[in-house]
Amino acid sequence: MLYRRLSIIAVLVLSASAVSAAEPVELYVAADGHDSWSGTQPRRKGDDGPGPFLTLQRARDEIRKLKAAGNLSGGATVYVLKGTYEMPETLKFSAEDSASAAAPVLFAAFENEKPVLTGGRAITNFVKYNDEIYKANLGPLGLRNVHFRQLFFEGARQHMARYPNFDPANPYGGGWAYVDGELIPMYKDVPGEDRRTLRYKAQDARNWSRPAEAEVLVFPRYNWWNNIVRIATVDKEERVIKLAADCSYPIRPFDRYFVRNVFEELDAPGEWYLEKESSTLYFWPPQSIKPGSVYAPALQTILEIENAAHIAFRGFTIECCDGNAVVLKDSTHCAISGCIIRNVGSRGDGGNSAVSVGGGTNNHIIGNDIYEVGGNAISLNGGDRKTLAPAGHVAENNYIHHTGVFYKQ
Repeated sequence: MLYRRLSIIAVLVLSASAVSAAEPVELYVAADGHDSWSGTQPRRKGDDGPGPFLTLQRARDEIRKLKAAGNLSGGATVYVLKGTYEMPETLKFSAEDSASAAAPVLFAAFENEKPVLTGGRAITNFVKYNDEIYKANLGPLGLRNVHFRQLFFEGARQHMARYPNFDPANPYGGGWAYVDGELIPMYKDVPGEDRRTLRYKAQDARNWSRPAEAEVLVFPRYNWWNNIVRIATVDKEERVIKLAADCSYPIRPFDRYFVRNVFEELDAPGEWYLEKESSTLYFWPPQSIKPGSVYAPALQTILEIENAAHIAFRGFTIECCDGNAVVLKDSTHCAISGCIIRNVGSRGDGGNSAVSVGGGTNNHIIGNDIYEVGGNAISLNGGDRKTLAPAGHVAENNYIHHTGVFYKQ
């Protein structure tokens, strides 16, 4: 009986030791934190007590230090408190950040709070341009020479100043102009066609002072997908727009298009125009501008995990960037779960996604809400075509809607 009791006690002691050894390090990030603090408490008590970090980058770097010192045997959990975190740069993880199945690294929302990771910058220095339109110098805000294609007011994407205007009563079928000329059968080839020439109708002639700043969004020939291409020149005599790059197919009569980012077309509430040369934003707000109500993206990507393992993000809102919001590249056993990913991706080349998983194995995108995305919601790419070895990536139980805002297919 004594031997049995000692055996049970030994098992309990060993189990307790294993649990103790496996306990993760806990760190905290808060919008009112400071990167010189310890990061070991969610809120600071007193002027000299421990408190939370200010940035996720600082928490990542602290985990790197702990790992290098051999103090990460149980992994780490970084709890992020509520607030909006303007990311100064893409939050990147690499091979040196890799964890293990026994000691994973998790970045998670603290309790039931809802932290927001934004790749945008608040536009706060508007002054009146005229009765309806405001303007802002973007240089002091860190947005000089950042040629963004999105602007958000109270969390809603606004429209670049365009012709024809967006039609809210008919958002998909309305708001288009149509290429001039005689209708050509879709599958009939025409020798000598090029992919850069658009002839507009006489009633669509406009007077634009800076046409080279404008872009054409057009569905060429087959109408299978669209292109967004900058204007090179406008010949008013011939009513011809020459584009700066090729479309996917030749542009034919009756193809639908609109032109955007034209100052002279800033004529409706919710429209905006970016003068790239001076980095000046012009905006006709649909309502009164309040502090923190206007954001423009400064980053292409908000979160990037490359050549890393066992890193997870849970419970964040991730928003406001121009490219892929979240990138998992050549990584394994990483996860994005329970997040809201919205208002991201404006490139019109079809290569951007809210979440892009490429290479690696066994990554999981689970239980996220993904919407208002310029291109795709989730792209998964991996496995070996020659051996047919699967990548094991999983996208499951995600609520996806309102994708393809800019790139449609």
